[in-house]
Amino acid sequence: MNRDVIIACDFKSAEDTFAFLDLFRGEERKPFLKIGMELYYAEGPSIVREIKRRGHRIFLDLKLHDIPNTVKKAMAVLSRLDVDMCNVHAAGTIEMMKAAREGLTREDGTRPLLIAVTQLTSTSEERMRRELLIGASIDETIVKYARNTKEAGLDGVVCSPLEAGMVHEACGAEFLTVTPGVRFADGDVADQVRVTTPARAREIGSDFIVVGRPITAASDPVAAYRRCVAEFLGASRSRPPAGKIAFHMKTVKFFYQRNCPFCRKAMRYIDEARAAHPELAAVTVEPIEETDEPEVADRFDYYYVPTFFVGGVKAHEGGILPDEVERVLRMALE
Repeated sequence: MNRDVIIACDFKSAEDTFAFLDLFRGEERKPFLKIGMELYYAEGPSIVREIKRRGHRIFLDLKLHDIPNTVKKAMAVLSRLDVDMCNVHAAGTIEMMKAAREGLTREDGTRPLLIAVTQLTSTSEERMRRELLIGASIDETIVKYARNTKEAGLDGVVCSPLEAGMVHEACGAEFLTVTPGVRFADGDVADQVRVTTPARAREIGSDFIVVGRPITAASDPVAAYRRCVAEFLGASRSRPPAGKIAFHMKTVKFFYQRNCPFCRKAMRYIDEARAAHPELAAVTVEPIEETDEPEVADRFDYYYVPTFFVGGVKAHEGGILPDEVERVLRMALE
């Protein structure tokens, strides 16, 4: 299954869902859709069957988490719905995930893709430690959960796009990363914490991105979907061949705060610079939200955000203009 954008259909009713899907009737590309708890619990299996009848692929996002035997029986029921992807919580243990896979597998040996949630994108490391009493770092926890998932024989994990690269490094390139927490550079992050843009998600290594409100709540959802597809799937086409630039390239560290309007502008300028100048698509920009990662921010000498460091050297601090962003990115190629 190729990379794709999955629209989160987090609607309260079938009526709202089909009103939204009717907007895409003229589109050649039928969107891949996610059906979550709210819609499934409101409408039941019939909503899945009707959306499949309309020709859409479906990620059924119910995040099963129970004793192994219960999960196995529930998955056996879901396997009859002909969805393309479904999931469990990796915290349910390897045994539970193996049971889920067994229940999902049909008599002919086929089954939908099965993935496991590592940590929800609304969970910060501080909250994980304080409320869940998990002493390991969030990165260590996610990699461990991903390895457990692979050991259980599942196809991949749900994680933040910021963690897709390290998951692939730990579990291999064929192990899928399905990543919510994706917003346009000029959009609102809402209740999610570990987020990035479609272009950056592709660059880090996401195989699928799950996008809800930036598309479903947009004034023109079709245009927003097209933009998301272009930014996510287009990034690979604009990237120069391996070895041409990356050998000498420095990493750009981008310190920001999610509620800072100047930071949001900087994110938009980064995406615009990459779109206008294909050679800049190869530059690795590491976004660091300083309130989420104070231990990283404290190691660098700056006061205002946004701030950019290129190869460990401060390149810009404070409000920034489009031509200044381009200059910073080009410094990484020098």
